[in-house]
Amino acid sequence: MSTPDIVEPGETYSVPAASPSGAPVVIVVPAAAHGTVAQIVTQAEHAVHVARGRHTPVCTVLVDTSAPADTHAREAFLSSPTGCSRHAVACPRAGWGAAVARGFRHALHLQASLVVVDADKPTGEDAVAGHLPLSTAITMLREQALPGVVCGPLARPWWQRQLATHVLRPLLAPGLGLTLVDPDARTLVLSPRAVQIALNPRWRLDTLPGEQGLTVLAAARYAGMDLDQGPPRTPSITLDQLSSDVGDLADHDRGLGLLEAALATTRLARAVPANAVPPWTADLVPANVDDHDVLDKALAFAADARASPPGAAMPRAGDWPGPLIEAWYAARGLSPNLNAIACRLWDAYTHRVHAWLRAAVRLDAHPARLRQSVIAANTEFLTATATPINPVTTLAMENHEHHRLPQAI
Repeated sequence: MSTPDIVEPGETYSVPAASPSGAPVVIVVPAAAHGTVAQIVTQAEHAVHVARGRHTPVCTVLVDTSAPADTHAREAFLSSPTGCSRHAVACPRAGWGAAVARGFRHALHLQASLVVVDADKPTGEDAVAGHLPLSTAITMLREQALPGVVCGPLARPWWQRQLATHVLRPLLAPGLGLTLVDPDARTLVLSPRAVQIALNPRWRLDTLPGEQGLTVLAAARYAGMDLDQGPPRTPSITLDQLSSDVGDLADHDRGLGLLEAALATTRLARAVPANAVPPWTADLVPANVDDHDVLDKALAFAADARASPPGAAMPRAGDWPGPLIEAWYAARGLSPNLNAIACRLWDAYTHRVHAWLRAAVRLDAHPARLRQSVIAANTEFLTATATPINPVTTLAMENHEHHRLPQAI
C-alpha cells in the first residue's frame, strides 16, 4: 500500500515518481465530514479502476476544510485501506471553490492525466461492477472530441429539485448547451486543460461561494471544450431522510448563490454557438414514498419561502416564465448587479413554485402530472432566448425509473 502524506498549509510536498503506466488519475475530495470521507474516497478510487483498469496509477488528494485542530477527516482518510497514493492537504475552513482550486493545483503538480472532483455523498452503487455512473463519466471524457468536463449528477427526487426544475435548468441551458440534471455540479471529471482554464484568475474559483461547480463548467464552455453529463448516482439514504428533506425551498442563501452563478453564465450565449437542449429532464422517483405526504411538506415550506417583506411587490404566479426571461436579459446587460437580479428572481420563483404545488394538491396528484406546465414554461423561455430546442418525446417524459435506494450509511 502506498504511504500517504499529510501536507500542512505553506509546506511543500513530494511528488511520487511517475508510474511506468503513465500519468496518474488524480481524485480531489474537498471535505470536512469525517464520517463519510473514507467511503467517498474508496468508491471514487474503485470507479477509476473500473473505467481505466486496475493498474491505472491513482492519487487521491483530500483537501481537508475542517478546523485547524480537527484531524478526524484526515485520520479517516489516511487509515482506510487502499492501493492508491494518498495525500491530505490541510485547508482550514476553506470554501468549496478554494478547496477545489487547491486540489486542482496539486493535481497539475502531479501531472495528472485527468482529474476527478468527488464532493458528494456516498452511493450504494459500487456493487455493480462495470456499470458505475462515475466510471461511465470517466469513459465519456475520453470520448469527447475536445475533452473538457463531464458532470456526475447526484439523483434527487422532485421535491428536492424545485429550483432546478423551474429556474436553473432552463436558465443555464442557453450558455452551457445542456440541460443539467444536477445544477450543483459537485462531482466532475475534467481534462488537465479544463483544470488549467478553471484556475484562470478571471473565473475566481478561489473565492467561489457555496458548494457548486457551475463556474468550472462555464470556464470550459467559454474555452470551447466539450461538456457532458453521465448517468445519475443514487445516494445512500433512508426513505425517511429522503421524504423529510425539501431541498432548496428551505435554503434562501444557497438558492441565491446558485442563481447568481447561473445568471453569470448568460453571457456565454454570446461567445459560443448554441446547442439544442431539451426543456425537461427526469429526476429520481423513489419507490415506497408517500407522494401526498412530501407534497404537503413541500407546500408548507413554499408558503413560508414566498413571504415577502412589507411593502414588497407581490409577483403574480401567472406571469411565469416572464420573470425568468427578464432576469436572463438583465444579466446580459452592461455591468449587471447579479445579486439584485437574483433576489428579484428568487421572489418570483417562490411564488411560482407555491402556485404550482397548490395546483398539485388540488389535483390530488404527484407533481409529475404537472410536468407539462413546466415543459411549456421552459420551452417559452428557451424560445425567447433563441436557444434551439430538442423536443421532449413521450417516451422520455414517461421514463421515470424507480430506483431502489441502497442501505443508508
